[in-house]
Amino acid sequence: MSAQPNNGAEQGQRPEPVTARVGLVRWWFVGILSLALTVFLLCAVLGIPGSYFNDPSPMLGFLRIIAVPGVFFAGYGAWYYLNGAIRPQHVTIDDRGVSTPAWTLTWEEILNAEVSPAPWVESHKQQLAFHVTDQAFARVRSTNRGHSGRPFGMGGLLAERPIVRTQFGTTPMASDLVPEIEKQLAATPFEGTRPRWP
Repeated sequence: MSAQPNNGAEQGQRPEPVTARVGLVRWWFVGILSLALTVFLLCAVLGIPGSYFNDPSPMLGFLRIIAVPGVFFAGYGAWYYLNGAIRPQHVTIDDRGVSTPAWTLTWEEILNAEVSPAPWVESHKQQLAFHVTDQAFARVRSTNRGHSGRPFGMGGLLAERPIVRTQFGTTPMASDLVPEIEKQLAATPFEGTRPRWP
């Protein structure tokens, strides 16, 4: 964070919002690669075109067997990464709370925050995870489905615990945003002691 927003806050002005933008190149690259793999595996399952997949060799038979589950996993990867590329969830932090194009959390609704899976991993593997109130979780649970961490640490299924996650790979990275988030949480009134991370 720059010194200018902090000086403004000391003078009673609202601090400037901080926006963490998703790096889209990686999302597009992996998404297109996954889509191409999905198409290839689907062609292998269906045997289309016949000139490529009618050879009775053992290797081709093995390919067609592993292509059946493979097409589902590759298709899921294509959906996940292309969805992230087409609808990036840039994160905005301001005096009201944290928001993305899909959801908004006020500071009063956030109990704790951390970097998932850990602050020392590479920046494109980091995301913010917010432990939120039950009411906030019920409100944003469905709109956070794409980056819920389920299944495979990615997204698509509804989260089970009251945790709201951001998209991976933002700039500034998640670990750089935590100090500002902790400062805002410390300035937000809370009855008793904030609960520990679940």
